[in-house]
This record gives sequence, C-alpha cells and structure tokens, in this order.
Amino acid sequence: MMKITNIALLMVVVSCGFAVGCTKDPNAKYPVSGMVRVNGEPVATGAISFLPVDGTKVETSSASSIVHGKYDIPKKDGLLPGEYKVQIYGQVQAKNPDGTPKVRESGKPVTMDIIPDRYNMNSTETVTIEPGKNKFDYGFDVDPSEFKEHPF
Repeated sequence: MMKITNIALLMVVVSCGFAVGCTKDPNAKYPVSGMVRVNGEPVATGAISFLPVDGTKVETSSASSIVHGKYDIPKKDGLLPGEYKVQIYGQVQAKNPDGTPKVRESGKPVTMDIIPDRYNMNSTETVTIEPGKNKFDYGFDVDPSEFKEHPF
C-alpha cells in the first residue's frame, strides 16, 4: 500500500511540475525580423512599425529601423501574440539630373519617400505574431514616379 501511495504522489508532483513548466507566459514577447525591398533592391534606410489592430486585445506595439533592407526587433522589444497593422517607410537620397546628391538651401540632403502611403499611413497590411520567431519579408514594385520628396 505504501509503495502505491508513494508512486501516486510522485506522479502528481511530476504532473504538476510538468504542467507548470509547459504553461506559456501570456506576457511573453517574441522577436520579429525580415527584409524590405523596393523594385528588387534592399531599402537603404527606413522604418517599420507594428501597431495593434483595432478591436484586438493586444496592447503592445513596436518599431525598428530598416538598414540595408533588414529590420530586427529583438525579443526584449518584441511583440505579444496577436494581429498587427504593418506600416513601412523607406527613403533614398534624391539626385539632381546630373546624378549629384540634391541638397536644400540649408545644406541638408533632400530625401525621397520610396514607399507609397498605401504601405504606411494608409496601410491595410496585417500580420499575426505567434510564439517563436516571426519573419516577414516585404517586396514592393513601385514606379519611380510615385516617389515623393520628403518634406524635411
């Protein structure tokens, strides 16, 4: 009788420990990374943001710089599982007709927004963040006539 009781108690303790160890942390954040290209070329500089979709219970948002097409949001700055709206911005140095860099009277370089508003301010792009690594690559074909001078 003593042996069966000890075995039963051991099974209960192991089961409880296993259940606790397997429980997911509801506040766990997950990393997000990927690549952004315009017309097949990596975006030189820009930014990407992940904002909670209206009506969801997600209360986190995060953003990252895009450098040479790559972005990376580490786990410590990551996102909770859920659905997010994606906004992507990218810029390039504007050029004069002779190919030299275009500058303002103040001496500041003129940049061009190369990703249209439909992918940033008016974006309808969404992603679902899930436990684990989340990798999202974006590629846009944009007519250069849609590039617009950045206002500052």
